[in-house]
Amino acid sequence: MEIKIAEMIKKMREQNKMGQDELGSRLGISGKTISSWENKRSQPRMGMIKDMANIFNVSTDMMVYGTDMIKGLENTWYSDATDKQKENMKRRTLDDVKGWFDEETYQLLVDYLSCSDEGKKWANDRLREAVKLYPKEKEDIKE
Repeated sequence: MEIKIAEMIKKMREQNKMGQDELGSRLGISGKTISSWENKRSQPRMGMIKDMANIFNVSTDMMVYGTDMIKGLENTWYSDATDKQKENMKRRTLDDVKGWFDEETYQLLVDYLSCSDEGKKWANDRLREAVKLYPKEKEDIKE
């Protein structure tokens, strides 16, 4: 699978109406470093990729490969598979990550992946709202 870090940084930054300096500031680095990544003169370390994924509310797979591996159905590596093969691959992928989560979180993931696109959009919107509140709560705790 082709690595698309440079393209995805620029795409995600532009989709979020963010300049290189603004993204750099949020990451604690210069806008010139962002430019260097986007122009393939250097690559970010994994910690920075994770931070950008959090800022843009996407997976690290999306930042690196331009596709979300856990979503399954959009993955190019099995786009030619039959529906039954796709379901088996999706289940196998979910089984592989089950140990990463407690049972309740895992069930939420399964439910999320099973819902309609409209349901996923609603869930994503609620999650984005919750994430926006988190820094404020974090600041309140410091005081």
